[in-house]
Amino acid sequence: MAAKKKTKKRPAETGRRRANPTPNVVGGIALPTPYHATRLVRQYAKLLSTPDDLRTFLGLLARLADRYGILTLREAADLLRVDDPNFDEQTFLAFARIAAHDRPGERDFVILDNETLFGRPVNGAKGRYLCDATVLEYEDPVGAFDFLLTCHRQVGGLERLNAPERKEAREAHAKAREALVTHLRGWDLPEAKTPEALADTVDAFLRRLQWGTPDSALSLAHALLKGFRPSLDADFDALIRDYFATLPLQSLGGRTFAEGEPLLRAEEDRHNAEIAALIRQAPENGHGLLPDTLSGRGADALYAAIPLPAETVTALTRHLAAFADLYGILPVQAAHALIERVSPGLVSREDFLAYAAIRRHAPEAEITFGILGEDDVYDDAEATPIENRLIVCSDLVDLYLDTLGLPLLEEQARSASFYLPPTAQELFRYGDFNQAPHYYDDAETLAATRQALDEALLDTQDMPALDDLLDNLVLNVRHGNHRPETLLTTLMRIPGVRLRDAKARDRLLKAFRPFSDHARRITLLGHTDAEACPDAPTP
Repeated sequence: MAAKKKTKKRPAETGRRRANPTPNVVGGIALPTPYHATRLVRQYAKLLSTPDDLRTFLGLLARLADRYGILTLREAADLLRVDDPNFDEQTFLAFARIAAHDRPGERDFVILDNETLFGRPVNGAKGRYLCDATVLEYEDPVGAFDFLLTCHRQVGGLERLNAPERKEAREAHAKAREALVTHLRGWDLPEAKTPEALADTVDAFLRRLQWGTPDSALSLAHALLKGFRPSLDADFDALIRDYFATLPLQSLGGRTFAEGEPLLRAEEDRHNAEIAALIRQAPENGHGLLPDTLSGRGADALYAAIPLPAETVTALTRHLAAFADLYGILPVQAAHALIERVSPGLVSREDFLAYAAIRRHAPEAEITFGILGEDDVYDDAEATPIENRLIVCSDLVDLYLDTLGLPLLEEQARSASFYLPPTAQELFRYGDFNQAPHYYDDAETLAATRQALDEALLDTQDMPALDDLLDNLVLNVRHGNHRPETLLTTLMRIPGVRLRDAKARDRLLKAFRPFSDHARRITLLGHTDAEACPDAPTP
């Protein structure tokens, strides 16, 4: 019987949209269809008694979105009911269903269903999310929303909106805010020529400080106001710190940094302890793809217990990142043999395997490669010994999930040996985005190919930069699409790329022949075609 493949391993698809003749898409998220103003007014009038009720409910939604960033309407209703036993929950939910169709940009909040955000079924109004509209401005709004929900869970949910014991904290925050706003009003802000515009500018600025830490808030404040004020004074820095210290943060469920940070640390320590126990009990066991990640503190503590000095851990990670970049996929035990060749005596085999068992759970921000086995894909697969697990470049994780990397490993097996630079420093150019040599050591051929692209392609308004096109071609050669005709087909499918004249095709094919021979290919264990087959005629 075939092994049952794990189904929870791939990231959930997001952003699925309902059929909508007039889609309203912001930040990659499909918002509900906006209603005409007349229709909105008519529906509000049917539900509410007076305009004051409208202003009250809109104010509540805006305040909740501003304080928590994202929460379900069920959570919003629970928070409001705690503060007001006479709160009309049914009217509130009905109002939110209408407000979801307000015109974009009119409000500081949006109301989204969980199908739009996370690809899960919709459960009526109670299954919808009230969100801060500011988060839609981020590059990955869905990821931002998911981050907020994760943080809310880690700190134990949402802080009560109007808790009586927080009166002093609210007063301190109001005082710090007023001091900062007064200071900003003394600036000559070019986008704030009227009192109303000034208020909007300041509010928009302050809303962006609701994520992060005291240091990151100060850096963000400087970046946001760089165009307004070339040199920021010391008073401004002190006011920002005072303001942030009293600010209820969206990422901490409405708590201040001082209140929420210990809760996050406690959750982080609990999570690290669970992973550490798994590593100690059975370092070879798979725990799901991608493996649960440690925090930076948690990983450092486990490395110290091996013990491995921090500089050795850093060196090992740089070696593995370079190997993953050059070879795509390789076994852990092969990696140790390569390290011995390029950096003799750096680490014993036993300590290296202990390092690899921890590195499988590296902090998410540090993951440029995975260390994976069959048990990361199949529920009933036996545990893969750590030395037989595979180091997989992040770009190839999807290939690994689909095939366990076998086609690539079989193709690599035809190559005689690994290409290995003579020194560690030369090796480290791979896997380092700041030093990467484009996987192309033949600078003359690379320059000739770039010149051929410049001469053969029409400089259209939509055409990507030549360096980006060249990087794309190198990546295709590395991953096996190395035939000149295949490269040309790939190139012409890129939007904005057009040939300058009828002879341009032949000029490019001529340039692509030597070009495809000199890029380092993962299927050849880092060798180029010219190195692997030095006597082969140029096609």
